[in-house]
Amino acid sequence: MFRTLIVLAIAVLALAVAVQTQAAIGSDGSAEHSVVVAPGETLWEIAADHAGSDGVNATVRDIIAMNHLDGTSIDTGQRLQLPE
Repeated sequence: MFRTLIVLAIAVLALAVAVQTQAAIGSDGSAEHSVVVAPGETLWEIAADHAGSDGVNATVRDIIAMNHLDGTSIDTGQRLQLPE
């Protein structure tokens, strides 16, 4: 019985990893870059954490455009696509 539980646990773990991997892959097969907004987090903070060589202002503009936002207001739990 212990062996059965171990095998079952490994199978569940493998399935969970497969689901997470699939969730991170876009429909075109490329990896998506996204973030889920944490409580109290601002668009500017997210942009600063992920700013490329173009800088924070450009990253904010890119995030707004990519996510079809009306401005810089974002909600906790919202998933935002990020520029690569």
